[in-house]
Amino acid sequence: MRLGYMTNAFGPLVGSGAGVTSVKDIRYVTMCDDLKAMKAIREIGFDHIEVLDGNLTKYSDNIDNLKDMMKSADVKMMSVCIGANFIYKDALEDEMAHVEEVCKAAKEAGVT
Repeated sequence: MRLGYMTNAFGPLVGSGAGVTSVKDIRYVTMCDDLKAMKAIREIGFDHIEVLDGNLTKYSDNIDNLKDMMKSADVKMMSVCIGANFIYKDALEDEMAHVEEVCKAAKEAGVT
């Protein structure tokens, strides 16, 4: 069994993106120093982390940077918290694009 801790406990939670006009671009982000949060989580004894979708996808263009930070902190990513509303037919295509982008980045970051 893997046990981890969430980086979203290390700063204020905010929304990021284009709001209701672009569901596929909405993200939740914890405003924190990602590396410091990872190291703090490792220090208290956890070797796995969970991040919010925005804290992951901000590295979509450079996942290697994120992987280097995780290696430096000696943690692995076990999960990603993602928000989605599958109750609106009009937004389903955008919701699925959002989920697919986050899943792709998660896989690249090592989430199984």
